[in-house]
Amino acid sequence: MLNRFIVFFLLVPAISDAQLYYKGGISATYSMQKNWNDNQTSFITLQTAWLVDYHKEKDESHTFHHLNTEVSYVYYPDSIWKTNTDYLKLNLQWNKKKNNKWERNTALFFATRYLNKYNNNIPNNYWQEGFLNPMELSFSYGWRKRVFKKSSINISLSSLRLMVTPASRVNLKNEATVQFKNNTTITGQYGFQAQNFINETFCNERLLWINDSRVYINQLSEKGILFDAHNILAIKIYKFLEVRIDTKLQYDYLISSKLRFKQEALLGVYYSSSKKKANND
Repeated sequence: MLNRFIVFFLLVPAISDAQLYYKGGISATYSMQKNWNDNQTSFITLQTAWLVDYHKEKDESHTFHHLNTEVSYVYYPDSIWKTNTDYLKLNLQWNKKKNNKWERNTALFFATRYLNKYNNNIPNNYWQEGFLNPMELSFSYGWRKRVFKKSSINISLSSLRLMVTPASRVNLKNEATVQFKNNTTITGQYGFQAQNFINETFCNERLLWINDSRVYINQLSEKGILFDAHNILAIKIYKFLEVRIDTKLQYDYLISSKLRFKQEALLGVYYSSSKKKANND
């Protein structure tokens, strides 16, 4: 499913006047960790990740689509494989240019996971999560400004969010939550949202900086703030071989009241390409 979706995403903009950038590959890392009780564990992480940016420029408008997706597995010495990360994030933006500074921005955001997740800690395994559950769909209207060369920041005072949350993740139950079968919940929110998309290269394209972050606020309390930051620093060693520092920082009270932090050093093979189709007119 992942490969079919990416191929479809790449082929559609190729038939129009647009610029397309994509980067993807496979990486691995070996980790050892110890907790406060002196319990030590080691594991291997295998990851595949894709980033796709699509730009279409016109005199009075600018279309920007952004796809960020990743699937990774953790392998433990006792021959146990577990899903580490599994997500798809798609951001579609339509912008109206104004004074070459701030653009009026309309954006649609969609996020979910690909793979099914089961509870393996009990004799009878049962389904916990899968495609479209969990899911987030949001619509926002605001402003967008370009920063650096291929990066931007979005600000919206008017943003609607719809979240589908399975029972395995639910941390908050309130009057705004509708419960369905198997305790799956659907929650709606309205508030402020800010996003940034950074995709910059330095040192003759040997150093890559990618950042995909957003914050959502619908009330000034721990229950009304969502923060999701993903930062990548990649150093090209030789041709397609790269070392990556991958950092994720997340806070969502609907899932957990604690801030989640994750950082990995990955060595992998990545391929990138940038294609531009000129206007036939």
